[in-house]
Amino acid sequence: MRQIARGLLAAAVAAATGFVVAPPASAQLVSPFGREATTGMSREDLTIMRKAMRDALDEYTVGATRSWSSPKSGKAGKATVTKIFEQGGMKCAQLAHEFTQGTGNNYTAPLCKVKDGSWKLAF
Repeated sequence: MRQIARGLLAAAVAAATGFVVAPPASAQLVSPFGREATTGMSREDLTIMRKAMRDALDEYTVGATRSWSSPKSGKAGKATVTKIFEQGGMKCAQLAHEFTQGTGNNYTAPLCKVKDGSWKLAF
């Protein structure tokens, strides 16, 4: 059941930022940000959204918000850091994403920054 829940969360946040898992402190981190075929978003949409999300996360301040929009698809959204914290020696943040135009699932997810500078989904 827990793996199903993780899979559902992964699908819900698949529209975010191509993060990859790295052990050991990040061994419980998952990469939910997938392909355009699973998200209903174009590669261009995903690229624009991922940049906005990384920019908000990299500010590492509660309330940091970045908006994005895709001129081709008309989709738009915003990513907001709602909490910052540390976990396993990593900087982490709770990120809320909502679509402001077009269809998509809104979500909130915890992410941690690993050694290579990328943000990983933390469970």
